[in-house]
Amino acid sequence: MDPIAFFSMEYALSDDGPAFAGGLGVLAVDYLMEAGKQGLPLYAFGLFYHNQPREAEKWETLTEANGAPLTLTICLADRNLLLAVRTKKFGSAQLLLLDTDLPANPPSDREIVRSPYGPDHWNMIVQQLVLGLGSIELLKALKLTPAVYHLNEGHTSFVILARLLDKLNGDCAIRPHAVLDTLKPEIVATKHTILPAAGLFLPKDQLEKAYTLCAEGKPCHFDEFYALGTDPTHPDSFSTTKFLLEFSARANAVSQLHAKFEASVHPGSPLFGITNGINPERWEAENIKDSLSLTGDPPGRDKAGQAPSPRGQDPQSKSTELTDQDFWRLHSENRAKLINFINQETNGNLNPDALTIVWARRFATYKHPEILLSDPKRLLDIVNNPKYPIQFIVAGKINLADLAAAENARRFTNVTSDPLFKNKIAFLPNYSLSIAKTLTAGADIWLNTPEVGKEACGTSGMKAGLNGALEMSTSDGWIGEVDLENLGWVLASGETANSLYEVLEKSVAPMFYSRDPENLPVAWVQRMQATRKLILDRFTTKRMLDDYLNKLYFPK
Repeated sequence: MDPIAFFSMEYALSDDGPAFAGGLGVLAVDYLMEAGKQGLPLYAFGLFYHNQPREAEKWETLTEANGAPLTLTICLADRNLLLAVRTKKFGSAQLLLLDTDLPANPPSDREIVRSPYGPDHWNMIVQQLVLGLGSIELLKALKLTPAVYHLNEGHTSFVILARLLDKLNGDCAIRPHAVLDTLKPEIVATKHTILPAAGLFLPKDQLEKAYTLCAEGKPCHFDEFYALGTDPTHPDSFSTTKFLLEFSARANAVSQLHAKFEASVHPGSPLFGITNGINPERWEAENIKDSLSLTGDPPGRDKAGQAPSPRGQDPQSKSTELTDQDFWRLHSENRAKLINFINQETNGNLNPDALTIVWARRFATYKHPEILLSDPKRLLDIVNNPKYPIQFIVAGKINLADLAAAENARRFTNVTSDPLFKNKIAFLPNYSLSIAKTLTAGADIWLNTPEVGKEACGTSGMKAGLNGALEMSTSDGWIGEVDLENLGWVLASGETANSLYEVLEKSVAPMFYSRDPENLPVAWVQRMQATRKLILDRFTTKRMLDDYLNKLYFPK
């Protein structure tokens, strides 16, 4: 099989440093690991940010045949920029990150890859040029001819520009549109959000400067190129996302509902749904893994020490499930670990045996964490119910430039310091990969409160569900594809706060604390088992990879 080239501005491999911004980077690594396990010849391209942990991840520097470090040169109009390549392998898949932090580059160029998407708008443009131009040069250096170029979000659209310039080779007699039409059949795209942050909007003068930077002083037919990324409603700006979708043979949204809302906002949208999935081997709690390894392998998992199975085939292994008693015991252990961690981080005293509800994700305004605080008096009654104690953990990545998000963070800080709510609500103003693993392993309820139509997928709920958390969410993203009756709870859109309080009081708490003589919440654990099965059956990266191959890459 010819190789697949995959492009992303971020890969969430480790906690430390801002080498990723959110779920897009987490999903990119989940996909990379799955592709490597399934034997797919995938080459993933990105940038090696200064804050990327280097020693812990055992990065290698890509070398020439003679052992010397491979150095690429790209032209930025008035200067050449040198790039090194840092690499890491995942089975049959290889991650290749471009690094400008080389002594031969001037200080300003060494700073291009300081952190993702910044620190300013122009540097963001230059980063995307480096990803596009550098990746195409690297493909040529490796003598690779991909069958498919998979561009992950509008921020990678300059890969198309780089391929165009490579074909033009300074020949201004060739029209850009004609070249792009010949490249289009090999290009596919994924759009991860309905929001404008999916790409850049460039004023004409900025795009012209960028176009000149990467066209070796010969910006052929700029006005024609500019027109390819504009539309009649926004003639004064170039949308990298529109350009990406215009010259992709196929493009997917990240859930069925996301595709539907894209079509409602952008009539004629070409996006079709391929719902995201999670990599169970990355997100399953360690004690669950260990317990299953003692009795056999769950469906779809390779036995320890075996080579990856051929693409599209599950390994021959014994299928087992956790007993209700074991699942509850293991989950209770994980809840206790979570509460211990939170108490240490916040100097709190949460109860390791109490019903624990977690809201954890980016503190973006449309995700509405403040809904939990809508009626403080009613919330106070819920958390102080002596018969059915409930506690909340709220964690989030906060962009201080988002004033509404910063205000919500302040509100949660104030609530947790209020004696009435002390040791009932904990707030953690960060959300790293290791914290995410602890939260998704130990939560009893995974709470999600986005404005319907804005949460494109929401894979954190899948990770929690894999480990036994029940879903409580508005019907957005992947939740819109499942029937939560007898699994979890759908919160009413438009009156989410009241719906949340009602469900907690009348359904959730009584079910959690209804125990058999052995202290097992039978009905609750049945929902845990059904939720885990749902995730393993429908929402893994294996299913997502199969969809990519059969619907996005090589549709029949």
